[in-house]
Amino acid sequence: MTIATLIIALVLTLKDDPLAQAKQVLERQDMDRATELVIGVIDDARKDGDKTLQAEALCLLSTIDFRTWRDAQAWEHACQAEDLAREVKNDTLLADALINKGKICIYQNIDGEGIYRDEEGLAHLQEAWRYSASSTARQVEIQYNIAQAYIGMNRLNNPIDRQIYALAGKAIERGDSIAKKAGLTPAQTQAFAYKIRYYQQGGNYEGGIEACLQTLELTADDNYLMQSQIYDHLVALYAMGGDMDKAVDAHQRCMNAQQFYMQQKSDQLLQEMETSYHTREMKSRISTLKGGILLLAVLLLLLVAAIVYIILLNRRVVRQSREIALAAEVKDSLMHLIAREFTDKASFEKMQDFADKISRMDDEQIREWCRDAFAGKEEVAAEVGEYLVSLQRKRRQKAMETGLTDREMEVIRCCREGLSNSEIADRMFLSVNTVKNHKQRIFAKLDVRSVSELLAVSEKIGII
Repeated sequence: MTIATLIIALVLTLKDDPLAQAKQVLERQDMDRATELVIGVIDDARKDGDKTLQAEALCLLSTIDFRTWRDAQAWEHACQAEDLAREVKNDTLLADALINKGKICIYQNIDGEGIYRDEEGLAHLQEAWRYSASSTARQVEIQYNIAQAYIGMNRLNNPIDRQIYALAGKAIERGDSIAKKAGLTPAQTQAFAYKIRYYQQGGNYEGGIEACLQTLELTADDNYLMQSQIYDHLVALYAMGGDMDKAVDAHQRCMNAQQFYMQQKSDQLLQEMETSYHTREMKSRISTLKGGILLLAVLLLLLVAAIVYIILLNRRVVRQSREIALAAEVKDSLMHLIAREFTDKASFEKMQDFADKISRMDDEQIREWCRDAFAGKEEVAAEVGEYLVSLQRKRRQKAMETGLTDREMEVIRCCREGLSNSEIADRMFLSVNTVKNHKQRIFAKLDVRSVSELLAVSEKIGII
């Protein structure tokens, strides 16, 4: 009887604990609902003067911001959590806040200027280490992210600084050692995902490929977004390693995963609409009993509108799926075609250089490059050239539809190269203030708030 009573009490406590509910909702990737619950906890904690609970909730809110690319908000909430944790002298919460600050510095674009703060992130993580003795999982996470900080420090070095790279390797080894002693599995620590960038930066393509394959094994069958990201890494790793056949296969798998992801999201949207529809239908029945024939007629009109909307949405999804499948088929054919002609490293580098310049070429320059690249093979040159010309025309059309000017497109391309405002100004012979003004107009036209969002949206709509 006592055990049953304890279980019931635990269930009731969990049910009434909004922070625990928020964590469960976060696991289901419902970011909006999780944010709503956490903000409610923060407001209640402030009213009650519970600074410990407030710090814990702010840490969780910072994590949600981090996952949804709200960079500035993630940083602000992590700083607030750190101040409260220091005030109440809670080492566990202080470690969490510092880990969040470290990860934001390494991975996110806090100031909107495309500048990463890897050294600052490293300092936050090293301080978090001093407060992490109570949790092995936190220690492992800290060491893996310290490795990412060192990898970030090498991101613009060519060739990479081997001493910095060695420090990244030692941090990964420490993380592996701690996890092994604690009995933590790679699935629990996400070890392979952290190692992909490390192997790729060091030129260990086989190690990177193995880490990708291990990550795929640990990825749920219906997690198509993660699958597409891993296959995208594999495309680069296989290509850099010279195995173009596997690069083409990974590219096809990446396209398939993206298509499945889009279908999955559309199915979720339709399910939500269906659920919403049934809710409205129940309300309409109650309202009909109370309101009479007039209200029934209004609800019937809403029902027809909902059905029409679902039909139109379904047609749109089917059309987009067909377009994706057709594009994937065309790209797959061209990759096989190009792979037969570009098999050595020098040719691959030549193709990469062309990819960087294509956005600044006109149609005839693109065709001329293909004729030179496939000299003596007119049919191949014509097929590849016409495909690239059509692709570039689509990009220009999409840029026109967004209202972006040629100069604003050039700014976006500079952002993709990771240039700062001053570097963009030097390249385009503009003042720094003019570059900032261009960025603000671009942000407004594409409805984004940071360079990271800008690049994500630009790739999604296909203008870069």
